[in-house]
Amino acid sequence: MKKRLVSLIAFLGVSVIVGCGESTKVSDTKEPSTKMEQDENESLAEEEQIEKTEEPEVMEVIDEDVLKYEFKEDGTVKIIGVTVEKEQLNGSLIIPKTIEGSAVTEIGSYAFSQCGKLTSITIPESVTEIGEGAFYGCIGLSSITIPENVTVIKDSTFGTCKSLTSITIPENVTEIRGAAFANCSSLTSITIPEGVTEISCSTFAYCYELTSIMIPEGVTKIDAEAFCFCSALTSIAIPEGVTTIEFNAFRECRGLTDITIPESVTEIGEDAFASCKDLTIHCPSGSYAETYAKDNGIAYITE
Repeated sequence: MKKRLVSLIAFLGVSVIVGCGESTKVSDTKEPSTKMEQDENESLAEEEQIEKTEEPEVMEVIDEDVLKYEFKEDGTVKIIGVTVEKEQLNGSLIIPKTIEGSAVTEIGSYAFSQCGKLTSITIPESVTEIGEGAFYGCIGLSSITIPENVTVIKDSTFGTCKSLTSITIPENVTEIRGAAFANCSSLTSITIPEGVTEISCSTFAYCYELTSIMIPEGVTKIDAEAFCFCSALTSIAIPEGVTTIEFNAFRECRGLTDITIPESVTEIGEDAFASCKDLTIHCPSGSYAETYAKDNGIAYITE
């Protein structure tokens, strides 16, 4: 099917704050009788122009009428952006299940990135794919639900969503890519689904308020800087089956006091626990983790 781009510009049922001043034509005005009147009229005209350009329009309510989209080859809809300036969006965004009778199945890359005034987003269950950086930099976003049919959370999808405090990742998700939640500085807890096998590079980096995270037993690798600067994290259990903890994985986790590392871990990268000054490693006797602790001057307890 030939791809076509449709931009809905009729804001039905949407409240918009707009400038309502009317420009005055020269032919409609009286000729000023004095130089002072002329100067005053010119000054008023300049002030009127400033008023028109100082404040951008602000959307009070957001819905499908401000969505920019295209039809995919299978006839379904992909949201690719918005029809207004992103700084105008303010409040809650509801993405519809269908547009023009076709199911919405995809949120495109960076579609809503830098929409800093959005506070909540509702994504329909028909969506199966969310592109990289789709909500990057939505610093006011405090609530979002990921549809159950999404299987991959791509690079930087929710990066720098600084108001996000918690998020539920659907059980069907099998892959969380690099920096997916990096710099979500208000995020306090998260549970990773059983199907995920790797904590990718910088996935939760700079999540300063993160205090609780559950890593499933299917994970085999914790990649570089995955949890660096998670300074509120106090303890974590690495499940049996993990073989590699990459460099800087827990760097600057200054609140981390206890970590359990299983016998399955056979590689720990450089500075994996740098600046974790009060850390104690709990590990099996004779394990690679015990040797690593000894070699790097980290306190350990064998179990």
